[in-house]
Formats: sequence, C-alpha cells, structure tokens
Amino acid sequence: MAPQKPKRIVSLTPVTTEMMFALGLGNRVKGVSQACDYPEVVCNIPKTGPVFKPDIEKIISFKPDLVLAQGDFFDSLKVPLAEKGLELKLIDPATVAEILDSILWLGELTDTGEKAADLVQSIQNLINETKSLLAGLKQAEKPLTMRLMEADPPIVAGNNSFMSDVIRLAGGRNPYIPHSSAYPRLNPEEIARLNPEALWICGWNREELQVLAGLPGWRETRAIKDQRLLVLPCGLSCRAGPRVGVLIKKLAGALNPDRF
Repeated sequence: MAPQKPKRIVSLTPVTTEMMFALGLGNRVKGVSQACDYPEVVCNIPKTGPVFKPDIEKIISFKPDLVLAQGDFFDSLKVPLAEKGLELKLIDPATVAEILDSILWLGELTDTGEKAADLVQSIQNLINETKSLLAGLKQAEKPLTMRLMEADPPIVAGNNSFMSDVIRLAGGRNPYIPHSSAYPRLNPEEIARLNPEALWICGWNREELQVLAGLPGWRETRAIKDQRLLVLPCGLSCRAGPRVGVLIKKLAGALNPDRF
C-alpha cells in the first residue's frame, strides 16, 4: 500500500520539526517539544514538554498518526507509545549524507517524495557551490578546526558526529580525537595536545569567550592565541537538519574568508 500523507504529526525534536516544515507539512504538525523553535511559527504550536522529558499523555492527547524524533535516546518511548497504538519513527543522521538520506526517507514515509528530492537537491547545490569556492585549497591550508560544545569540562564534537563532516565540507581539517563517542569529554592536556587553529562555537557572548581564554588547555591553543573563534547560531550549528547546506557555507566563509 502506498504511503499516505499524515494528518496529525507530533515531532519531539527540533531536527524532525524542521524537516516536516521543509517538506511542506507544517500545518499538520500538532505538537512539538519545548526545544523546537524553527521556523518561528513553531513557537505557537502546543508543546509535548522538554525535549528529553516528553509527556507521553500529552503526545497521546494530540491523536497523532505520526510521531517523530531524532536520536536513540527516544528508543525508550517506543514501547509505551506502542501500547497506545502509536508508532515512533526515529532518524539519527551522523553524516551530511545521512541527513540527506533521512530527508528522502521521511519523504517516502509522508508521501512527499518529490518535495524531499527537491529539498535534497537544493541542499546539495549549496554544498557544491561551497566546494567550488574552495577548489584548489591545499590540505595544509585548511585550518585545524574543533567544534566546542562545552568549555569546562571540555566537550567537543568527535569524529563520529555530523559536525565533523560539516567541518570537512567547509574546508577545515578535523583533529583526530581517539574517542568513540560522538561528543567526547576531553581533559585539558588533550585539548593542548590537539591544539586546534580555529574553534567553532555557538551562541557564546563576549564574557564567556573571555572565560574560555583563561581555562587550562584552551589558553595554550593556537585558536585562543590567534583569537580565531567562529561563533555561529546554535539552532544552525547543532541540528543535523535541512539547513545543513547553509551551515556548511557559513562555516566555510568563516574558515576561509578569502574564498568568499
């Protein structure tokens, strides 16, 4: 049987909410988490509770025919929702290619396959445009770039995160971080040894950046000494969603301004 366009969608994570709106299904989204804030109209949609503590009874009250979330954290909701006759669909993209695949899969699931293909092509066009602007950039010219999630204790985006892929596509080099976690916690000695040339940060103010500059490990890095701190919006930086092409181009411009 061919998939049918869902009439009532509950989205428990910002990434899946953005994907639904990008696929033209925003008017069918009946419930979202408190963390969902893009596009702006999402702020007016009833909430299911905090992103990592959704209220199952509220989810049920929205009478959804599709419940979506991103990440294996939400596996624990599958059984209680199934007991109420609801099936939870999960995505968990760890690379840019997997983001595009997730969009196409959701397009099939929601009978918006053509829209999904167009969306993926528009993202790929932005990536290709960025790639053209960076053509000829030698490996040694690419800044050693670290995505900083938390400064104290140090938590960074590891080599198994989609952000690592974004850095690569934006004309940066990833430091090799010998941790299997997508977002490992490092010690100050590891930070100093990795010695990034640029730090990609989201949403920090001037005072927070000044504190970072004085912390052990960080203060020894070239990024701090050269004040090469790239601050991008959190909603753009942290979400493996349909704005990833925009993110790649913005980060590429910050890392390699002479190419843009």
